[in-house]
Amino acid sequence: MDGSSSQTPVGLLVGILLGFPLVFAAFWSFVCLLLGLVSGWQGLGGRYRTTAPEPSFTVPSAHAGLGLVGYGFSVQLGAAPDGLDLRVMALFRPGHPPLRIPWDQVIDEGAAFRLVGRVVKLRLGEGGPVLRVSADAWEQVRRQRPR
Repeated sequence: MDGSSSQTPVGLLVGILLGFPLVFAAFWSFVCLLLGLVSGWQGLGGRYRTTAPEPSFTVPSAHAGLGLVGYGFSVQLGAAPDGLDLRVMALFRPGHPPLRIPWDQVIDEGAAFRLVGRVVKLRLGEGGPVLRVSADAWEQVRRQRPR
């Protein structure tokens, strides 16, 4: 009896078990890259990308949205001496480089009420996208901002 017929299902199973994680990771990265593009995060990355370490004061898991994309609680806000620090959780990092927006480029456009509560709208740079962040998180960062 030829053993090749019993090898085919095993080979297929091994291929699926090895291939699925790779295909899933590629698809996940593609979706994250697309969200970074649609939200305006990648555009901001062209101007405000940072390699500086995280600031000493951060608000982890702040509820935020940028442009058309709602990031839920996956954005970390930070107050650095030279600007507002924005980072997303590592799981969503593809297409979302760490950002450091100079304080004079962060324009408070007022508060609004949403289903999640009171949010503050911040324009990031001249003609840039609007960051919507929970008012509580912004107040914590604003208090730490250098004068």
